[in-house]
Amino acid sequence: KEGKESKEVKNESSEERLRRRAYERGCQRLKKRIEVVEELQVQILKLLLNNKDHGVGGASRYIFLNKFRKFLQENASNRGNLTVLCPPEYMVCFLHRLIAALRHYWDEHKMKNVSALNSEGKMPLSLKNVIAFTLAYGFE
Repeated sequence: KEGKESKEVKNESSEERLRRRAYERGCQRLKKRIEVVEELQVQILKLLLNNKDHGVGGASRYIFLNKFRKFLQENASNRGNLTVLCPPEYMVCFLHRLIAALRHYWDEHKMKNVSALNSEGKMPLSLKNVIAFTLAYGFE
C-alpha cells in the first residue's frame, strides 16, 4: 500500500498537491481543537466522579453514577424511543473519556497508597466497585 501511495503522490499535479496539503493542515487543526474538547470533557467527568463533596444531595459521584446507570439502562434496552437513544459512536467516545478520568483517579490512588497495593497490583475494592458499576451496571 505504501508503494502505491508514493506513486499516487508522484502523479499528483501541483494543484492536487496544494489541496492535499491544505486538507492535511485542516485535519491537524481540527485534531488539536478536538483534543482540547476531549480534555475538558475528561475534567468534567473527574468533577462528576468526585466523592469528597458531600452536601445536601450527596456526593457528585453518587448522583452521577445513579443518573449514568439509568442512562445505560435506557440505552441498553430495545424498548426505548430510537430518537432519544445515544448513537454508538457517542457512547464509545464517552466511555473513552470516562476511562481516562477513572485512570487518573486510579493512578492518583496508586501514588498515595503505594503500600496498600499488593504484589499483583490489584485495584482496591472501592475503586473496582466504581469501575464495575460505572461500566457494567445496567447491561442486564
